[in-house]
Amino acid sequence: MKSRVTAAAVDRSSKYIAVGSDKGKVKVLNFKSGGVLYNLPHQDKEITCIKFLSGMSEFWLVAGCWNGKMVMWTEPNEDNNFQITAKCRIGHRGDILDLVGSTNYIVSGGIDGLLSVWNQFSGVLKYAIQLPDPEVEGLTS
Repeated sequence: MKSRVTAAAVDRSSKYIAVGSDKGKVKVLNFKSGGVLYNLPHQDKEITCIKFLSGMSEFWLVAGCWNGKMVMWTEPNEDNNFQITAKCRIGHRGDILDLVGSTNYIVSGGIDGLLSVWNQFSGVLKYAIQLPDPEVEGLTS
């Protein structure tokens, strides 16, 4: 059975497109030709969201997975012989559904109702915010 694309992102320069699959595999392609440039180290859990980072981070790309794990990859460049390393972090008790990045932080949102705030430079979880349940808090109409 073929893998399904479950997440995709384009970098700011429109040079790369990253795609994640239901099998947990992540590839980086040349945006213009579609040729595979990198097969990234992965976690074998469905990729639910993926984002290129910008700024001074050591990380280049980040993805959320079904199992609450977040994977962060370093940027390939001449200084590191175009090698990509990965860090895996756990910040949710279930699927990660979305990622947003700023110059200093990555925020992930999960099915567990948590917003996890990560340091974009180190990849360390800074803190998590539990969102109020709208039905319990009387926020539904």
